[in-house]
Amino acid sequence: MLKKLSLRTQLFGGFGMIGLIVLALVGVGLYSAITSRGNFTEYRTTARTSLALAETQDGVASLRNAAFSFRVTPSVGNQGRVQVAQSELEAAITSSIDLISDPGMAQDKQQIRQLASEYADAFDRYSQTRLALMIEAERLRAAGRDLRTEIGDAMGVSEMLGAQQVLLNLADARQSLMLGRYYGRSAIEKANGDDAERSRAEFTEMVELMRTVVSSSPDALQQLATELSLASEELLEDYDAAMTRSLEIDSIAVDDLDRIGPAMAEEVDRLDASNVS
Repeated sequence: MLKKLSLRTQLFGGFGMIGLIVLALVGVGLYSAITSRGNFTEYRTTARTSLALAETQDGVASLRNAAFSFRVTPSVGNQGRVQVAQSELEAAITSSIDLISDPGMAQDKQQIRQLASEYADAFDRYSQTRLALMIEAERLRAAGRDLRTEIGDAMGVSEMLGAQQVLLNLADARQSLMLGRYYGRSAIEKANGDDAERSRAEFTEMVELMRTVVSSSPDALQQLATELSLASEELLEDYDAAMTRSLEIDSIAVDDLDRIGPAMAEEVDRLDASNVS
């Protein structure tokens, strides 16, 4: 059939076929280029988001570590480190969340922000109370030191008066005072329940000994003994209140910080896994 066509027609037909093939190849190439570019853009976005989420994961870990350091050693310096970690985590959360456009992850994004806010609020409540207790612990330490000095003065008077049994009771009361202060400070600073019980026992022993001193002191020592007895009871009450409060806020830390922290880390991990998939 082709033989019946003129040479001119055959040449034009051949060039036309070649042109169609070239156009088809160009079309396929353009489609592949556009598809590859879209895939690369998607991959780049996913990689950038994964990197931002990794920074968020590091931020969560840094915040929890800083909070734990404060719980072990409460101080203004450690509190400041937690605040810095909070700011860095907030920046990381904003950076990673802004890169995520999947509407299906909207709830996860909001949950991370909510948990971070709850964690910050819980730590603020805990740290402010803990630092206030540290100030109270120093006040109680000074009050105990003054009482120890006053008991020592009373021991000197007892010795001059020849009241040997009163002197012995005062010596035992001072010993209980020193032990009560030691364990009390540990109970307040470390929220140690065992130390709190030991401190209460020592202070209670001191109060009982001071009451015995009052009942057995000669007239010349009665007023001083009574004042020391009242001071010992007041010190017991103050230490007991501070130790109780310390244990209460430590319980808050366990209930809040130790609950919210892992939940926040788990939410970020889940969001990262959803982004990769």
